Order: sequence, then C-alpha cells, then structure tokens
Amino acid sequence: MAVLYSPPEWTLYPLFFLIFFTSIFYLFIFLKKEKDIKDTNLPRNICIIIPAKNVQKTLKKCVESIILQEYSGKISVLIVDDASEDDTFKIAEDLKKNYIQNNRNIEILNRTESNNIKSTVINFGLTYIFSRENIPELIGTLDADSFLGKDILKNAVLCFNDKKIMAVTSWMVPENKKNFWTRMQKIEYIMVSFFRYLLEKVQALCIAPAFHIFRSEFFKTHNFYDGNTLTEDFEIALRVKSFGYNIAFVENKVTTIVPEKFQALRKQRLRWWYGTFQNLINYKHLISPKYGVFGMFFLPVSVILSNILMMLAFIIIIYGIIVNIFNIIYDLSIGLLPRFMFDINLFGLTVFFSDPGIIFSLFGIIIFVVFMFLAFGKGNEKINFIDYFLFTSVYGWVLTAFCFEMLLKWAFRFKINW
Repeated sequence: MAVLYSPPEWTLYPLFFLIFFTSIFYLFIFLKKEKDIKDTNLPRNICIIIPAKNVQKTLKKCVESIILQEYSGKISVLIVDDASEDDTFKIAEDLKKNYIQNNRNIEILNRTESNNIKSTVINFGLTYIFSRENIPELIGTLDADSFLGKDILKNAVLCFNDKKIMAVTSWMVPENKKNFWTRMQKIEYIMVSFFRYLLEKVQALCIAPAFHIFRSEFFKTHNFYDGNTLTEDFEIALRVKSFGYNIAFVENKVTTIVPEKFQALRKQRLRWWYGTFQNLINYKHLISPKYGVFGMFFLPVSVILSNILMMLAFIIIIYGIIVNIFNIIYDLSIGLLPRFMFDINLFGLTVFFSDPGIIFSLFGIIIFVVFMFLAFGKGNEKINFIDYFLFTSVYGWVLTAFCFEMLLKWAFRFKINW
C-alpha cells in the first residue's frame, strides 16, 4: 500500500485571489453613489401574469399582494391555470368575484393540458394579452408561491422613467424559514439580492426569479419567453442585455416559498444550474467589452470563473479528505498510531500565521463577515452567526456539489426536466 500525497496549497491560491479581486471590486461599487430617480407621478397600466398549477394554498395571498398595492394606476392580474388538479381554478374564480374595482381587474385563463414548463404558461398569457387592442404599457410575471411587498409596484414603475430600463426586478427573501435548508436559503437569498443591488449600480444586473416587470414593447419587438431553456428568466435577461438595455432593481421585498427538503432543493438547483449553463453557451458573445461591466466582470468572473474555481476547490478538498483518511488507514496497517500535536508556542503561532494559505483564509473569513453585515443591514434582517457559519462551511459546498453533478449529467447527456 503506497502513501497518497495531499495536493499542494498553491492549487487553492487562484480561488483566494478571485475572492480578493471580486471583494475589492464589489466594495468600490458599494461606495458608488446611487442614482436619483425622478418621480413624474405618471401611473402606467400594469398586467401581472401568474402561472398557476396546483397552488390552492398560496394563490389567494399571491393575488391579494398585487391587488392591494398602493398604486394609483390600473393593475390587471391574469391567472393562467395550467391544468391544475386541485382547487386552484375555483379559488381564482372566487378572487375574480371579490375584487371588482375600477382600476383593478382579475382575468383567468384555463389550460386543459399541461407540459409542466413555466415559460409555456407565461407565453400562453402573453399571447392572450397581445391579441387584444388595449395592451398595457408594463407586463410582469409573479410566481404563484411568491408575494409582493408594500409599494413595490409604485417604486418599480418609477424606474421606467429611464428609457434605457427595459425590466425591473427586486429584493427577494424566503417566506418560509422552518428548518436548516430554508434558513440557509434565507442567507443565500439575502446575499444574492445584495449583490444584485450592487450590480444594478453599474448596469450589470441580470433578472431575478419569481418576479419581474417588462415594458410590453420588448415582448412585441423581441418575442416572448424561450421555451427551450430551463431558466427562462435568465435567458430573457441576457436577451435584454444583448439589445443594449438595462435592468433596474428596487429594494422592496418579494417573499417566496423555497424548498424545505434536500431532494426538492437539489432538483431545483440542478435545473437552475443546467439552465444557466445552456444560456451561457447561447449568449457567450455577451462576454465582451462592448457590454461594459456586465460583459467584462459579471459573466466571465462572477458567473463563470468563480464557479469553475469553486468546483476545482471542491475537488481538491474532497481529494484532501480522502488522502488523509487513506494515510491514517495506511499508518494503522503498519502499526503507527495517528499523532495529534497541540503544542502551542509563539514560534509555532508565527509560522502558522505566516502561511499564505492561512493568511488568505483569514482574509476570506473577514470579507465574508463584512459583506454579511452590509447585506443584512441593507435588507433589514437579523444576523444569526451560527447559521452564517453553517452557510459558509457547509451549504456553499452543497451548492457547489449540485453544480458539479449538473456538469456530469450534461457530459453524459442525462436529461433534466422541470
């Protein structure tokens, strides 16, 4: 039995350098002054499409979060029932009867057959909207298990005073925070929303899932959602950027129901990763100086390079664990007992903290803590340090493992469905 050797420390240095580079970049963005939005007090007609399939538990709350918005313009809600097998359609009809107002309107479309693809359901609603004479100026989509925060539509509409803005998205947090997986997703969603807030400052934002609003002219000119991708929201955001438009971000919150069990989370993330991979291949031409920070930093560094290095780090760490276990077994097989030394002295500490790997690791921890305080402060959320420790030490690597699994499935042509 031969001894296995651990990978050299320098193999992790590219990841440490990336953390340093992106952290400094994001800190400079954070210090960048926010752009003032002028309030013209011109209400615009909005239609929100809700794709609904077996959502009897959440549909009422979802619709009411739209209808009861403090917004002076007309709001229409188009519920597209995707061949639901529960009481979704009945609840939709009851909501339509209960909310009849001059500037509020609920319509229902019923699909008798479902292909279980969200983009197909949304496009069904868009086809209906564009078949009419009076097309609303703004069209949005909201998942039936998501709920709009107060004043979000009023603030989102203000963003469209900038003619370069073609879409608006928002801060997003989980509605359910019951167990380990939902608590981890709470931190994830807060951190991701914070970085989306930063990216919007430099016109490098991509769309968020669950909720967004577009100018209706975009669908008319550049077509509806792409039904050939598993992440239609990311695809249409890339399409927006490809035509030279920007996406705005409002700080009002949307809450959404997130997976509570490991297998449900895994299925969702495999789909997200696979759809992201599909769209990066299709829109690789956006990695260009022509698209500014979006094309030179967000796509190549934040999305592609960071995930590649995280997966390499994941492989190195797993290999390191296997090496240590193997060598312990080898030592035991030849009669050697493992020795764990805890002799602490000044010289030993000096040597320990002069190790580049330790220096970079400590820097990474400090950076994580700084951004945690910034993100949770911006989102007005309370910090749970134990959860945050588990997020950085466990959950982040679970997400990386999902990404790695997706690449293996893609390489061996395993199909991933909705």
